[in-house]
Amino acid sequence: MQGQPEPWGAPPTLANPHAQRFVEGLLSHGVRDTDAGLKTSERSESALSALLRMIDATLWSVDALGREGDEHVSVLVGRPLALVRAELRLETLMPTPTSDAERQAYDEFLRAAFEMRLGALTRLHDGLMGYFVNDDYSQFYPVHEAVALGTRPSGPQQGFLGAIQTVDGFYRHYGDPASAQPVIHPYINTAPTIRIRPQQRVRLTLLIDPRGAVHVTPGILPRKRIDLMREHVAAALDAITLTFRVGPVLTDPETIRMPLPAEIRGNWSWVRRTSATVWREDTLVKETDNAKLSDTPATITEGWLKLSGGLKNEPKNVAGD
Repeated sequence: MQGQPEPWGAPPTLANPHAQRFVEGLLSHGVRDTDAGLKTSERSESALSALLRMIDATLWSVDALGREGDEHVSVLVGRPLALVRAELRLETLMPTPTSDAERQAYDEFLRAAFEMRLGALTRLHDGLMGYFVNDDYSQFYPVHEAVALGTRPSGPQQGFLGAIQTVDGFYRHYGDPASAQPVIHPYINTAPTIRIRPQQRVRLTLLIDPRGAVHVTPGILPRKRIDLMREHVAAALDAITLTFRVGPVLTDPETIRMPLPAEIRGNWSWVRRTSATVWREDTLVKETDNAKLSDTPATITEGWLKLSGGLKNEPKNVAGD
């Protein structure tokens, strides 16, 4: 999703109405805390922090073996997530009742509510992070209620991003239940399932790894797995560009040569500022181990390595759930 330049402090303006409401739902919780007179030190955490920690905890169970083929990029920049619209319904194929008893039984069946669970932590290929129900973006439903209870500290200066002398101890005790920092926030609704009646339609907005699948587990039917079609996400994934701050480097200003990661596919370029308002992008030439002396004096420069098409990998569906 792409925003529009707005004045400082103005609400976001997104072309997609569901992306817009998703952002507004996060912001509205901060407004409620401010209206309630809570100081920053008095808040347990923001809705955004709660959401990010839920995503971080869920990702530990998603594609842990890197079967999508782009795990090297994921280590550097994480995984792209998508908002996907979906509809959940329970269809019935029953003959028309021919007697009062059958009609009464059929009417009772239509009034019954059945529980359904979305997502499956035990399936590595399940990419669902959570979802919103019936266009209500004020509450986020995780894949499993246990995720909120088992979440570890994460974020700036916390957990693996904490002070270097504390990271080793955090890693050693990561699996201990005592190291958990549960997410307790009104934005997170830990209801384990969705209740749905036959012939009812429930509108959903899924937060999902677009290369993963979504498993639906009803209580009365076999589990169903749904994958996004490649053409639904290909354009968005191919359009993502990644930048990495690098510098200072000593290089030939005419032909930019740098060692490039062999395990990451894509197109690399070098982006740098040539003046206060002008940017220049040059194609990179992969450096080799051969010593070379250029006729052009080398210069020291700073800039960004830009990767295009790094996520352009065909998804590998895993059969047999």
